Amino acid sequence: GGGDGDGDVRLPPPTALPSGALNDLELQRLEHQLRQQPYEYDKQLRRVAELRARGDFILLRQARQEWSTLFPLTPELWLEWLQDELLLRRCRHSSAIVEKNVVDEMWLRALQDYTAVELWIAY
Repeated sequence: GGGDGDGDVRLPPPTALPSGALNDLELQRLEHQLRQQPYEYDKQLRRVAELRARGDFILLRQARQEWSTLFPLTPELWLEWLQDELLLRRCRHSSAIVEKNVVDEMWLRALQDYTAVELWIAY
């Protein structure tokens, strides 16, 4: 389709996040609500799902970082985040290239959030 060769990264479908697109106004409203009430877990989940679906990797990373400071993320959410970051690291055309030490630090945080077999196996 259109946009071939423009360096876009296509992420695999989400495994742990809800689907359903928000329009720009709805996303702005959600962002505003989260500034007022950052501990709304379902809204944090929705924001991450929407940013991931849009492929907005800079805002997605920021949203995940904020979310992970407020709540321990589930093993599924950590695995999805780590897979996305590793994919971006492999993409030479991405402006969101991730250094190996950043991913290593993320693994350690994930393992601290949950003692989960699936995290240890993936690590």
